[in-house]
Amino acid sequence: YNRALAELTVNPSVLDGQLDLVKQELVIRMALALDVARAGIWLHAENGRELHCIALFERKTETCTEGFVLKQSEYPRYFEAMLQNAHVSVFDAQSDPRTSEFGEGYLKPLGITSMLDAVIPGGSGVVGVICAEHIGPRRNWTQPEEAFVISLATLVGGVYASHERKQTERRLVQATRDAEMAARAKSDFLATMSHEIRTPMNGVLGMLNLLPDQELNPDQRRKVDIAKKSATNLLSLLDDILDFSKVEAGKLDLVQVDFDLRALLDDLAASFALRAQSKGLELVMDLSGVDVSSVHGDPDRLRQIFSNLMSNAVKFTDRGEVVVRCRLEPEPKGYRLLAKVLDSGIGIPKAKQDKLFSPFVQVDASTTRKYGGTGLGLAICRKLCELMGGQINVTSAEGHGTAFSFAVYLQQSEHFESVAPELPAKGFRLLLVDQQARSRETLAKQFNAWGIEVEDVDSSRNALLRLGRADFDLVMVDVADPDYEVFARRLPAEFNGLLCLMTRFDSQLDAAALSAAGYQAYLHKPTSTCQLLQAIALAQLPRAGEDEARLLLGQESNGRGAAGEVLLWPQGSRVLLVEDNRINQEVATLMLNAMGLSVDVAENGLRALEQLSHGAAAYNLILMDCQMPEMDGYQATRCIRAGEAGNAYRDIPIIALTANALKGDRQRCLEAGMLDYLTKPIEESRLRELLARYLNPTCSAAEVSGEVIPRAETEWDQAAALKMVRGRQDRLSDLLRIFFDSMPERHQRLDNALICQDLEEVRKVAHSIKGSAGQLHAHSLQDQAGALELAAREGDWQRVEGVLPPFYEAETRFLQQIKNYID
Repeated sequence: YNRALAELTVNPSVLDGQLDLVKQELVIRMALALDVARAGIWLHAENGRELHCIALFERKTETCTEGFVLKQSEYPRYFEAMLQNAHVSVFDAQSDPRTSEFGEGYLKPLGITSMLDAVIPGGSGVVGVICAEHIGPRRNWTQPEEAFVISLATLVGGVYASHERKQTERRLVQATRDAEMAARAKSDFLATMSHEIRTPMNGVLGMLNLLPDQELNPDQRRKVDIAKKSATNLLSLLDDILDFSKVEAGKLDLVQVDFDLRALLDDLAASFALRAQSKGLELVMDLSGVDVSSVHGDPDRLRQIFSNLMSNAVKFTDRGEVVVRCRLEPEPKGYRLLAKVLDSGIGIPKAKQDKLFSPFVQVDASTTRKYGGTGLGLAICRKLCELMGGQINVTSAEGHGTAFSFAVYLQQSEHFESVAPELPAKGFRLLLVDQQARSRETLAKQFNAWGIEVEDVDSSRNALLRLGRADFDLVMVDVADPDYEVFARRLPAEFNGLLCLMTRFDSQLDAAALSAAGYQAYLHKPTSTCQLLQAIALAQLPRAGEDEARLLLGQESNGRGAAGEVLLWPQGSRVLLVEDNRINQEVATLMLNAMGLSVDVAENGLRALEQLSHGAAAYNLILMDCQMPEMDGYQATRCIRAGEAGNAYRDIPIIALTANALKGDRQRCLEAGMLDYLTKPIEESRLRELLARYLNPTCSAAEVSGEVIPRAETEWDQAAALKMVRGRQDRLSDLLRIFFDSMPERHQRLDNALICQDLEEVRKVAHSIKGSAGQLHAHSLQDQAGALELAAREGDWQRVEGVLPPFYEAETRFLQQIKNYID
């Protein structure tokens, strides 16, 4: 008996809990060890009123069967006996009251005379029985035989428990898989439907945006405005659903690029300023803890988190202030961004806060009716924070405002530089006049972090007292001060600093009037980093008696070079961009606007001459593409130098834009009359350097080396393309769509040129594609288009035919990458 038990105990199927595989082995071993005619294993049904045979061995036929059922209603005394006893040892089965119920239908036909049964123990009670049935002379069961059956029943119970546990685990795994598939199917459906609805909605919104250009009466205009607002709200709702479905389906990937964190936050402040100020709220940005200019991460998703939180803060606050505080904590190879968005709004009840980050949940139905929204914004914020290695929390008291805090991980940028102004050796003193205590405290904190000595007061009257006792390089006054105009007129005669007014976005103040009142500069609140740096830089320059106060454009165009270097362009600076390629037009315009410069576009040399000769605008610099239809850049430059655009432009700085980084190109540009050249794709740092040299010679700029910046060896350098548009995925998508939509027309031109064997037209099309691909950092297509252009330029028809297949392959791959990116 012990040997049989020992062998069964180490059986792999027993150890693995595989009852289905070992059940026949168990009944055979039991029959042979006890020397009985039949041995079986019976398990209780879930209701406990039936026993089901899972294995029955007959020695006479050496067969195993299963499937028999014993019902409690037919054999009540046997069921009762097995519930009351661990085992039943029966000498005379046909007369024993515990088993006699089996007599006529079971015992007599089979000749069974004695039985030895034991219950199978389970975690929740008896789970079944094992049964040994003897045929022949009636048998007295010995104590070792009874012990063996009890031990075997316990072993079967262990195997059964393991088997059930594994079955439960499998069911749980399957249930989880089914739930995940259902959630994925739901998310895929939402994503598909959102995308499909969004496409026609863009068409609706586009047409509505065009309607105001028509002549509409007031009633029609009001109806159009309502329709536009409704369409915009619906589009915002679809964007939320699309983002949430992407997160749920695990399809939302983060993009890793270098970006300026302070600039991102300044842009956000500018976008929310008007909304907040129209409600009478003070929007305060505390970025004193953000002391680096560039970090590495996903700017669009970070912007989305801030936008959701700031939008809620403004929405649910009717008076008081909204404060955004940020700081960077150094970590290995990066930073932990700790951010907090506080408001003085309606607050959130404690009981509702736990469910706040669940999808489609809002505080209550009345909130939804009054303020609108889907309840998806905070759920998306939580998912995005988790994807970026952090978390989000809320603290609030009903009627006393709310504070959302979140932390995300950002990597260190290769272009790490601190943000700080250049200050004179003697030091820099600033007087801050602001009624709002929080705003005054935050600005003073930032200036102190830069090493500036700050005195702050709550009124212009107190400011005059301070000015009588000390000298200040810069005085900043909030427009909310009722005496700001009187203050400017009553400044001490010996004051030689810069007087700057802090206004609101919706302010209608006139620059000339401010200058007449005594203000040399003004800026919008909430103040941006660049505005403050510009004010500090301007305060250190000699005053030139300008006619109008200078508007320091921080939010809309930062005009910033390296960290701390502020490019103060000459008043009214304007650039003429001469470029036929639509994508290059968009990219160059974006870069120039971001640097604080106004720009106009001419699509070829002839149009440039017309704009210079007859246009109302005055230009300070020209960016000239070299190869264009009708009149190329070389000819246009020669005409300008000859005075055909007017004598005023004979000596205007002209910088060439060329896609050919070959020896001799620079010399050809100089011979045509251009002062320098930029190689496409345009590098922002190189563009800024040349602008600083030729547009604003007083600014320092490094010597131009003429070296081409090495590019990443990838088919499409997505990170470089995103960096080109300052991490704006929406702008990159727009540029990619322009390229994608332009290709059918280019293909038609190329096909016609190939049919007609017009190598000059082949060269022009290839050059155009090369320029666009290069600007988008599609290196493989750029190289193949360049090879096609070179072959066509050299008149080698055989080489043209040879480079066409790899050109078409590179084009197909890039167009597919565009589709994948936009989708």
